[in-house]
Amino acid sequence: MKNDCFYCENGEKLHSLMIPICELKYSNVYLNRDQKHRGRCIVEFKDHKTEYFQLTEEENAGYFSELAKVAKAIWDEFHPDKINYATFGDGVPHVHVHVVPKYKGGLNWERNLLCLPATGWLPGTAGKKYRHICHIIRKQISSC
Repeated sequence: MKNDCFYCENGEKLHSLMIPICELKYSNVYLNRDQKHRGRCIVEFKDHKTEYFQLTEEENAGYFSELAKVAKAIWDEFHPDKINYATFGDGVPHVHVHVVPKYKGGLNWERNLLCLPATGWLPGTAGKKYRHICHIIRKQISSC
């Protein structure tokens, strides 16, 4: 754990941007509050590592297996035409992947996520809507 790490701190900043869905052996799964792409999640590696090559072979296999499980859950629930995987780390140096369902002719099709500002917060009864999305993704993950 690193004290100045967004994910390791697991504090107000993290929870203002994402909602925990579930904890798996190697990762934590969060729903991104920005839901312009319905079902967009983040799969965070549990331990503080900043690069994929820092993971052991077992951690690498386990983490990417869990990432695939989350992507399949999103695929099965939201039926996108493609799932994009975004991994950066310069702003938040901790291994994590954004799992983003995309639809032909839909928002940002054939363009990357960086083209849009984060304005897809769910309006109105957002808490209930977020909980519902978390519930259906959690259910799909457990069925994979």
